[in-house]
Amino acid sequence: VKSDAEIMSSCGEQNLSPSLFWQVREQYQQEVKRQTNIAQQSAHELRATLTCMASELGLLEVNTQLLEYAQKEMCQMEAEWEVLTRQNAQLRLRIKMLQTDLEEERQKTQEERAKAEADIERLREATLDTLLFNDMPSERS
Repeated sequence: VKSDAEIMSSCGEQNLSPSLFWQVREQYQQEVKRQTNIAQQSAHELRATLTCMASELGLLEVNTQLLEYAQKEMCQMEAEWEVLTRQNAQLRLRIKMLQTDLEEERQKTQEERAKAEADIERLREATLDTLLFNDMPSERS
């Protein structure tokens, strides 16, 4: 900001009359006010921009933390999925083994049942034969 003496000196260098001093001084002061307003407006816009950028940076930091957390959770879930997949395969194998055992037991039970039914039928026939033999008049004389 120029002082009145500097403005008067400038007027003298340009061969301006002292009466124009006040006019030049007024124009200079208006220009200083205009430039000050522009600077203040620019500073305000810069402050708003910086505030917005800081806010976005904060959001970016939060998003980065959330992404890191999500990645850790995903890795943990993948590990758990692998464990569950292995357990599932083991259970399927165990189920097949149990089904095979069950089928063998059924077959054995059916064979034993058939044998037991055949034994019962033989005993029934032997019992009938014995009863019939005992009920017959004897030809033994």
